[in-house]
Amino acid sequence: MVVWAYEAGLRHVVERELDLLPLLQRVARRAPEKPVDPAEASDALAAAECVAAAAGRPPADPPDLLLRWLSAHPSAPSVPLMAAAIKALDRLRGEAALPPGAPLDDIRSRLSGR
Repeated sequence: MVVWAYEAGLRHVVERELDLLPLLQRVARRAPEKPVDPAEASDALAAAECVAAAAGRPPADPPDLLLRWLSAHPSAPSVPLMAAAIKALDRLRGEAALPPGAPLDDIRSRLSGR
């Protein structure tokens, strides 16, 4: 079983039914000199994971929370949502706020269709 470094973010996104686009855009647009809060980084990772899964590219061993979110959101993500997820992951690269073991490259490659 995969240990989800951003499980708190996934729980927050799923249980609160957060709107993923504004969350991801907020992180993507954060100025480089302004650090990302750890909770927001975790939420953005979870949101990007949800987008990748909704695009038909879930992780190998998706947690139940992600499967629950997918069943409630069966539509494919929009192009702007996909782009926001990729930009948010790019913005998070090198952030101290990232949870240990954050799978940035894995999520980004699945979002890009690789």
